[in-house]
Amino acid sequence: MRRIEYPTGYQIRVYTRGVVGMDDGDPYPNVDWIDYVNGDVHLKSGNPIPYDVWLDGSEWVESFDDLDEMESKRKAESVRVSASRCKNNLYYIARSNVWEWFVTLTIAPSDRIDRYDYDECSVKVRKWFNNMRVRKAPGMYYLIVPEQHKDGAWHYHALIGGADGLTFVDSGHVDKDSGETIWNFEDWKYGFSTATKVQSTQRVSSYISKYITKDLCRETKGKHRFWASKTCQRASVEDYLVDGEELVKYRQTLMENMSYKSAVDTAYFRVEYFEIPKGGKTDS
Repeated sequence: MRRIEYPTGYQIRVYTRGVVGMDDGDPYPNVDWIDYVNGDVHLKSGNPIPYDVWLDGSEWVESFDDLDEMESKRKAESVRVSASRCKNNLYYIARSNVWEWFVTLTIAPSDRIDRYDYDECSVKVRKWFNNMRVRKAPGMYYLIVPEQHKDGAWHYHALIGGADGLTFVDSGHVDKDSGETIWNFEDWKYGFSTATKVQSTQRVSSYISKYITKDLCRETKGKHRFWASKTCQRASVEDYLVDGEELVKYRQTLMENMSYKSAVDTAYFRVEYFEIPKGGKTDS
């Protein structure tokens, strides 16, 4: 189990162990079970090996076409895993802080910035945020995520906290779904901007994480996919084992105190996510 103490509450993750090797058609006949939490593969011989070493093992193929297919699958899986890892890291940092504003910053066509150049745009945006912190909002902390237009141009979404000193003006429009006022971020001078006040850190953390996609990871291979200021907090994380009757009792406590529950299933393991508000009983 994993217990993460966020500012607005706790998230408890209950992991189950995957089991393989139970039928004659098993593609991994020497594997007893895979521990996806701790990263080990347990062989039927009883000797565990690291999961990543097992994945890198050789596999027999019949033709070069098979090799091409394997390479294609490997690359697709690599992109998927990279996107998932990046999204999880982004969500963790987002949930670890209390946010005031969600902003979107576009870059107008000009000679000052090539809005189709990812590196140039990203350097400019990060430098601008740091300058704003020095000049106007010394308590500011931020989390920035890029997104690419269909035409290839880049724009950026950001969460901002400690925004005292920054300038937002009423745009005269409201969000059609929430009815919240849409503001303009007046300090942004490189293009158009919108800003809305954050009502729920949990919801906005999930929302901004959705911008981490497989397409983004392909386009930014070997580069940063988001930026968090050094002043962002990191929630405390505790991992521990619970089994048998203790697990049953603890899970019942979670069910009684949770505000929300979800689960993720794969072919090999299951993770349950329990959201517990501050004050909920999770330590008993």
